[in-house]
Amino acid sequence: MHILIIGGSGMLKELALKLNKEGQTVSVIGRNLTKLKRVQEQAEHPAKLHIISADYTNAEYFINKVSKISGQRPVQKVVAWFHETGYHTLQEMCNLFSSVQRREWELIHVKGSRAGNPAQNFSPKTGLLCTYKQVILGHVMEKDHMRWLTHSEISSGVYEAMHSPRATSNIGRVNP
Repeated sequence: MHILIIGGSGMLKELALKLNKEGQTVSVIGRNLTKLKRVQEQAEHPAKLHIISADYTNAEYFINKVSKISGQRPVQKVVAWFHETGYHTLQEMCNLFSSVQRREWELIHVKGSRAGNPAQNFSPKTGLLCTYKQVILGHVMEKDHMRWLTHSEISSGVYEAMHSPRATSNIGRVNP
């Protein structure tokens, strides 16, 4: 299986490393080449972890990189963490996969807590061969205060969502 993780050099780094440890072929796209190299250095199976430096706010360049990845080997799962500034690029990526993928694929769309409000929840249009899942990140209550999720909690929660039949998974508490 080939898994593409967008945002895997930071928040989803532990997810990329866990999937690599399981022997999965993982391509990680991130903006920071130094962080990407650190992920690759920590990989248990470095030959199965590919790093690609690309910024999704530069849609044309990003889609070109994703196109090369999908041309080399089919992608079965895409884990994507895009901020609002990248929604157009996310849609373009879904359009690309819809046109080139000949087998089923899955998009696991990681979203911030605002997605808990349906009016602020963007979901791209995907093709018939795509199973769409969303993972909404929340917060954790500790004693009498709220804290954001750690990268480890996020990676663990996304990993669980990848293996869950649910279309929507929340990590932490989404509503106040």
